[in-house]
Amino acid sequence: NSIPPFTVTGINRQQTLPLEYREPTAKDCCRTLNSPSLTASLNKKDLPFFLETDTAIGKLPKELSRSPHIHIVGHIEIAGNGRGEAFNGDLGVVDELKIGDAVLKNVPFLFTNTKEASLGLMVFQKLGKIKIDRQHFTFGKDIDCHCQRDIKLGSSFSGSYHMLRYPITWQGNTELAAIDLSQTDARFSLMTFQPNFTPEEEKQSFEINGEIEGEKITARAYLEEGNLSIDGIDYGKKQKFVEKASSRVPSKLVTITILDKASLYLDFINHKACLKPNTSDTTPMPQ
Repeated sequence: NSIPPFTVTGINRQQTLPLEYREPTAKDCCRTLNSPSLTASLNKKDLPFFLETDTAIGKLPKELSRSPHIHIVGHIEIAGNGRGEAFNGDLGVVDELKIGDAVLKNVPFLFTNTKEASLGLMVFQKLGKIKIDRQHFTFGKDIDCHCQRDIKLGSSFSGSYHMLRYPITWQGNTELAAIDLSQTDARFSLMTFQPNFTPEEEKQSFEINGEIEGEKITARAYLEEGNLSIDGIDYGKKQKFVEKASSRVPSKLVTITILDKASLYLDFINHKACLKPNTSDTTPMPQ
């Protein structure tokens, strides 16, 4: 009760920030190289933040929680994301987060075992309307988007994660997929988790190894090629990564491939979303 509410000012005009593609400081099994990030000011100090539309609360390295401008108010045992990863740590309220001219006061963050800073849906929802393409992050109340599709937000029964979902069509079948912009499309465009493999799937699968918080992870997966379209936009032949994992939900994610041929509009004022085809195919793709 002693901490003022989470507020935002400075979103009355449209602002555009460049996206940078950078390598994570700590290699892990899940965030790929050259994921998009934007620079924001945390309590007057500039930091790069990854964009995580598949999680509710943003994350910050736990060592930053010692600042007098951060107030620890509790503990979160499980904060999940669309990839089925679970994080825990202290729930802290940050005095000020500045994104362009937008000033957010008393912003909740999870201080956890990470080397990276990230923004989640709690922050994005405060920015009014958002447009994301491969090179830019644009926001403000006056973005002209005229989206008709309702924003779809998914959650677990326990409420431990909250993510943005969008209908995609793979091999003629349409279903909702979580949008995960921290997954670049160097290897695959879709990621799917399923509890078991058929004998045929087992035969074409391979072993993957990784590490999360010092714990070694081993799993089996295979790649499948197929046709991807989203909102009637043909993305052509793409690859889907299928991992055997019974505990991971949701079952499907789409990577940053969603921005290949279109810009993603999120109108949190009217609760609408849409993809609009890029006006030019000559825009250079980040390497």
